[in-house]
Amino acid sequence: MGLFSTPGKKELKRARREAATNPTPLAYANLAEKYLVTGDPKAALKTVLEGLGRFPNSDMLERVHASVKRSHLEEDFGKLHEQLAQEANPTTMVRLARLYLETAEEGKALAMCARAIESFPDHDDAYAVVADTRLHRFYKDHTVKDALIAVANLERVIALNETNYHAYQSLAAFYLTVGMVSKA
Repeated sequence: MGLFSTPGKKELKRARREAATNPTPLAYANLAEKYLVTGDPKAALKTVLEGLGRFPNSDMLERVHASVKRSHLEEDFGKLHEQLAQEANPTTMVRLARLYLETAEEGKALAMCARAIESFPDHDDAYAVVADTRLHRFYKDHTVKDALIAVANLERVIALNETNYHAYQSLAAFYLTVGMVSKA
């Protein structure tokens, strides 16, 4: 290291060495965070994905992954918030909700969908995002409340848009999963 090396680069080198010699979820998470701090989000994303490949059940790596994705999508978030400030419309609200889902911010996604549904109750996309989010939770945690909310929202999507085949498919897959073959 030269005289003008920054502490960030030393820490990055140390984190790289740690991840190479002792590959653990913590080592990958630390390395990804160091890449973010030094302004290399692509390397951070590559590192966290490599870590998730080795440790797919790591909650820590999932959180870091969401953080890396959030920093990667920050410009998109800014543009959508700016559009909403100028004029609220259901398409922008749903796009923002989907971005929140990409960054594992389910609460914010559901809150944005609630705003969209309240302002635009005849627009089916917000109901679809709520349904997808609740189904994802149900499949992960087996929470009955999430299943009931998902089904109600899928049925609302179908009532509003009979050509939304994704809603039909999701509803049928759900019914098959819970053993309600006759409803599928």
